[in-house]
Amino acid sequence: MTDATLKATPKTAADRDTLISAAQAAGLPATRTAKDFFIGEGEAQERVTPARLIALIHEAQREARERAEAFEAAEAIRAEIEVGEEETEAPGPVATADPPAPQAGKPAGRIIKYGPPCGGDVSGLAVAVSDEARNPLMHLQAKPRETYATKDAAAAAGRQLGKGAAWIAFLALADGETFWALATVQEGELRLDGQAVTLSLLQGEAAEAARARVEQGRLKTKTHWQVSSAA
Repeated sequence: MTDATLKATPKTAADRDTLISAAQAAGLPATRTAKDFFIGEGEAQERVTPARLIALIHEAQREARERAEAFEAAEAIRAEIEVGEEETEAPGPVATADPPAPQAGKPAGRIIKYGPPCGGDVSGLAVAVSDEARNPLMHLQAKPRETYATKDAAAAAGRQLGKGAAWIAFLALADGETFWALATVQEGELRLDGQAVTLSLLQGEAAEAARARVEQGRLKTKTHWQVSSAA
């Protein structure tokens, strides 16, 4: 399906069905009636124009491409770390029996599914390997000291931490304001502003309440997570 098939002024039922199919293929919870288009579910459902829906489709497709690039980059970093660990191990006799078991506490082959930018070995974080973290929005109780206006700025700050540093960037919401933030992984714990935090996926009524706090349709379609103090 190409952009040429998406019409900002759909005139036939086939045109409208094509637009809905494209939205759903992009991961958007889109529905329609005979005349209107909607984004979201339940009480969070929002009426949108065809042109706005097409814009949301393009944005979702762009985010999907960026997530795929982030997955590749994260896997490449993880592979570099594992190769470095193997090179620093002292040589031993050639194994003739079963291969050694994985090191204690080290996940074996966990696939990074986290969508926003991340770096270093984040495979020990539950959020990093969750299918629900491909397109997340994090809800914070308070705005952190360091925030970023764009995803690229947050990712650049993460890369400046140096090779081997583990971090995740995320789009966040606090006090009605959205921004990008950066959390680091230290001794297996996720830290924001130096404090240990946990991330919990919001589901059911909690997720609906979280979606009700955002106004933009594209934010309603994300999975919603709560950032809480680990103390």
